[in-house]
Amino acid sequence: MSKVLMLIGGFIFAISISAYGQEKFTVSGEINFLEEKGEILVWLNTQEELEKKEPAPPARSLTIKPSPQELKAKKVTFKFVDVPKGIYCIRCIQDFNQKNSTQLCCGVAVFVI
Repeated sequence: MSKVLMLIGGFIFAISISAYGQEKFTVSGEINFLEEKGEILVWLNTQEELEKKEPAPPARSLTIKPSPQELKAKKVTFKFVDVPKGIYCIRCIQDFNQKNSTQLCCGVAVFVI
């Protein structure tokens, strides 16, 4: 339990949204984590997907394999492009064994663009 609290406490979420074109946005951020192992999975879900418990489509799903430098810094960045205007939730987890079974929640953020 304390690891999860430490991870959530250590999660610094910096989101930048910049508009380009008509009603399309870029959503990017930085994820800090505690353990120096595993992959980081990031999803950008719409409100409707969350309500229906549907997964985010591939264009809004990332699996980040941190480099040795990122693992040492315990920090990765992510970026989603061409995101339509709407209400979204960013979810992320740290998957230690690449089987989605040993995970720590990195955090959740909800925002409107």
